[in-house]
Amino acid sequence: KGACRVSSDGQMQVSSSWTLIQEGNQIQIPPFEADNYTASGKGTVSGNRIELEKRGGGISIKYSGTISDNGNTITGNSFCQYSGGPATARGKFIWRRQN
Repeated sequence: KGACRVSSDGQMQVSSSWTLIQEGNQIQIPPFEADNYTASGKGTVSGNRIELEKRGGGISIKYSGTISDNGNTITGNSFCQYSGGPATARGKFIWRRQN
């Protein structure tokens, strides 16, 4: 099962690596292994704004963020929800391009 790790101050703590692919204004995260489940995602880009939903292991995480001028960093807010009940978590995220 997936996990939204939450710290004592209520912030999500998730660390993983995956591939983000852009084709026009559409973005996707191809299926990848995370913990003991497979996850993937899809969304859109408009100007320097990104909206993406990643799903896997009974978890849905929605991301809304801003792409940096050089395209190497995306920062924003995330909302995690467990499909099996009312558990949710909100947090901030930073994605960094890896070479």
